[in-house]
Parts: sequence; structure tokens; C-alpha cells
Amino acid sequence: MIACAGEDQQRREDRRQSKAERHGGSLHPPAGAGSRRHRVATKPTRGYPPRVRSLSLAFLTLSLLAPPAAHAQEGGWAEIFDPAQRLGRRRMRQGLAKLVHGLSPGDPALGAAPRWVLLEQALVRFERARRVLPDDAELAYYTAYALTRWERPARDGGTEYRADEAIVEWQRVRALDPEFFPDRVAYELAMLHMRRQEFERARAEYEAALRTALPPTVQLEDRFYLPATSERALAFLFSGLDRANVHGNLAEVTMLTGDLRSAITHYEAAIEQTEDPFTRSLAEWGLALTLDRSGDSDAALEVAARALRGDPVPPDDPRFAALHRAHGAMSVLHLDFVFFEPVYELHAYEALGHEATARMDGGANRPALERALRSWRLFLAEGGTSSRFAGGARRHLERLEAELGVEAAPLRAPSGRGLLR
Repeated sequence: MIACAGEDQQRREDRRQSKAERHGGSLHPPAGAGSRRHRVATKPTRGYPPRVRSLSLAFLTLSLLAPPAAHAQEGGWAEIFDPAQRLGRRRMRQGLAKLVHGLSPGDPALGAAPRWVLLEQALVRFERARRVLPDDAELAYYTAYALTRWERPARDGGTEYRADEAIVEWQRVRALDPEFFPDRVAYELAMLHMRRQEFERARAEYEAALRTALPPTVQLEDRFYLPATSERALAFLFSGLDRANVHGNLAEVTMLTGDLRSAITHYEAAIEQTEDPFTRSLAEWGLALTLDRSGDSDAALEVAARALRGDPVPPDDPRFAALHRAHGAMSVLHLDFVFFEPVYELHAYEALGHEATARMDGGANRPALERALRSWRLFLAEGGTSSRFAGGARRHLERLEAELGVEAAPLRAPSGRGLLR
């Protein structure tokens, strides 16, 4: 209540009414209307008991705090006012817990559930949540992540994926909210297109990931504190992209499309920008193979030898003991998070590595050259005859057969491993 000192109640009421009429029915003048200083009356209104005034004030306060009816079902208020929304959010959180568990599963030999089982449980909960939250970008993001990581052994020895469903879901995230982690959405779509050997689409998505990736942030994990396994998995869901890793993947897909010059540029960028030894090692292997396919065999062997000497997998770590016994200094090519599309590409990397081993220090290690010959044969036998680089593989094969003095052998049938279902 606005009052001026020295006026009685009636005059105050008359002035109040005339002021409302002058300002279109409003009891408050418009902004900038007049510059008179007013003061708020501290004298209580007569005729209302204190208890009634307190109740009225409490009711007014609650009415101001409550959201308008038109917005009660929007935003954060929806979870409070709508029981169905609360149920949907709870199911989404339950699914997220399963997803985090599935991203860092225990050892099945010790009774832990396989990853695909945990991810299947997450997907069931996400589907139930979607019945209430059909257009929630965050829910679609979690669902796409679970579908992308879902894989299980197939009966024929290959691996089953849900790549088609995952691509649809990532595209749905983009349609619901184009600004919802656009770099991660593009990156995941690129890897899925790689699995389906859609290299041009994969290249476009990797380029989109580079365009939308945010600058690197301060890495607190493992520096200021040691996170639990589940904390690390949850942080990974929303972590920014490593631009060096994107450059490395983009280099691989540009190589497979035949753009060797661009591939070399991206591999060199990955090597220059990264501080991660695994990313650097994989980029060196990719650069070596790209140089070989561009016709510079000497430079290719030199870079492959550097990758062999800098293998980041620790040989004295018992977790990698079996890996080292099987693959030696090329263990990084066989880590769980490394995959090749087409799968026979792995044999080209190994052939180059075996020959680099044989040529080290100017020698010609015959057993290593024989392993290189065997790898080129596997490359062609498991599908490489249809590759744009089949001609180069045959030339390597014929050269090594002549150097070793062995006869050409028939190519065995493809193994069928790694087939998509």
C-alpha cells in the first residue's frame, strides 16, 4: 500500500481510485511515469483480525510460488505434478544404472552377467520410460548408447550387432534436439556407418564431429582423484571427444574411400595433437599402411618400425600377458576397443608389421617375412580380393613369394568372423 503522510483514510482511497483510472485500471503507474518518491505505509489495515491477515498472506505466497496451470506439466514441474512423469523419469534412471553397469561389466568367469544382458535390461527400462516420455532427447540418447554397445557372439562364430536400430535412434536424438551433444551423436553415427561399411556416410559424420566438438576441458579424473569404475563409465557418456582420436578415425575412412592424401594429413594431425600413447600408436599404424598404399614402401616400413618400438601395451602387465604372447609388439591392434572394417584390413596392418620386423637393422628375418606372406594371403582370402587395394596386396604377395623362393599357394576360404547380423 502506498501512502503519503498527513492524509486521512478517505482521501487516500480517493487518490488511489483516481490514480487507477488514469493508468488504465492499474494500481501501479507505468515505467517512467512521474518521479515522485513514495513510501510504503507501515500502519496495518483496520477491520481484519491478525489471524485472517496471516492466513491471507500465506495463501498469497503459495499462489505466487505455484506455477501457472498452463505450465504445470512442462519442464521440471511435470515430474512433481504428474505421477506418470515421475514414473517415466524413475524408469529412465533405473535404465541408466543398468547402462552404466553394462559399460563396465565384471568378469563373466566370476559369475558376472555378460555386457549384452545388462544392456538388454537397460533397454527394457528405457522402452517402458518412452511410453511416458516419447519425445525426450535424453532418454533417446541413453537408448542409442545402449543399442550401439550391444553385441554378442553369434552361433556361426561371428558377432551380432544392433547397428540398424542404433542408427535410427541416434538420428532420432538429432531430430529431437540438434544441440544435444552433437559431436558425440555424429561420432557414434560415424562408427556405426563404418561397421556397415558405408564409408562416405561415415566420413561425413566424422567431419561433423570435428566441426561441433568443443575445446578440451581440464581432466580431473586420475589427476585430482581416482574415480570408481561406475563413475568413469557415467562420465564417459557425457565426455567431450578427443579430437586426435576423431582425426585418426577420419583418416582411416578417407583411406578406405581412396583419398590417400587427406588420410595422411589426418593421421599426421592425430599424431601431433594427441597425448595418449594408444591413440598415437594406432595413428602411426594407420599412417604406415596409407604410405604403403600410396606407393612409398620405404617410408611405410620406417613408420611401422616406429610403431613397433612404441607399442603402448605394457608387456609386464599380467592382464595383457596372453595378448603379448600371441601378438608381440602389435598387441595394440588387438585391444578390445579396436576394430577393423572390413575385418580383413587387420591382415594388411599385420603384414606390414611383420615385414618391418624382418627389415629392422638392415636384416632380412626369414620367419618374419614368412609371417608377412601369410598375412597377405589372409587379407586376400578373407575378402580383400574385392578391395580397391587388392592389386597392391597381390604385388606384395608375389614379391615375398619370389624373395622366399616359395610357390604360390591357393587362398583358403574366408573365416566368416566378424560378420554383421
